[in-house]
Amino acid sequence: MKWVAVFIGGGLGSVFRFALSMLLPMTGIFPWSTLLANGIAAGLLAWLFSIGIKTNNDLLWQLAAVGFCGGLSTFSTFSLETIQLFRSGQTGLAWLNIALSILLSLGLFYFISHWFQRG
Repeated sequence: MKWVAVFIGGGLGSVFRFALSMLLPMTGIFPWSTLLANGIAAGLLAWLFSIGIKTNNDLLWQLAAVGFCGGLSTFSTFSLETIQLFRSGQTGLAWLNIALSILLSLGLFYFISHWFQRG
């Protein structure tokens, strides 16, 4: 049942993200829809985590947090995990997670897209 909850939540999150991109299309100035999606997902995930959904209702956690927030933006999960590292006193690992996540994501995107555009 958890897999179904994640599947449904992920689909809803992805559709919501698509709707945001249609409402706020990239104009060449700034990716507002991506910023908004990341903010909404991170805020919703923080709220769900703070009110104890993860421990009180695992199925709702899978649907809303893992599925919807994950479908909307994995930035929310990155934010949660990084804050958990900071709060547990693992400051070095938190900063390492930030640096590696950004460098790995941007680096892989740059090199892979460059490789395939060589034509």
